[in-house]
Amino acid sequence: MEITLARKNEKTGQLCYSYSNVEKLLDAVRTNKYATYGMLFREGFDQLRDASESRYYNQIYQVMVSARYGRTTEGERVFRSYSGVLALQVKGLHEPQKIASLKEKAMLLPQTLAAMTGCDGQSLVVLVLVALPGNQRPKQEHEAELFHIKS
Repeated sequence: MEITLARKNEKTGQLCYSYSNVEKLLDAVRTNKYATYGMLFREGFDQLRDASESRYYNQIYQVMVSARYGRTTEGERVFRSYSGVLALQVKGLHEPQKIASLKEKAMLLPQTLAAMTGCDGQSLVVLVLVALPGNQRPKQEHEAELFHIKS
């Protein structure tokens, strides 16, 4: 399952896309490969009105787990494929014990791929796998959007 990683190019202001798979993303989370950016971002998070005000905001990838996007020759964003991964986020969890408890419960469900603490340190992100009957996935963007919303 391919996912899209996007980061804003500071010179052009355009989103630059790179691609990975869910397994590599989960390995990076497990090994804390990007923990420094997350920690620096989290330190000043409470003082910000908007996360994009952080000087580390453009150094953190936006992870689009549900779909793979690309660019046309004209530079327009285009849908390539739907991964079937749905990211659910539970916000407002101020106690680490509560996050740990919810992670354990989420991991008991058969559809759960991963459960992790959000970048803000006060949320839980759960990745679940969804599919149509026969393990099929929508092929067109409008079908994927509708399926994703209903999931």
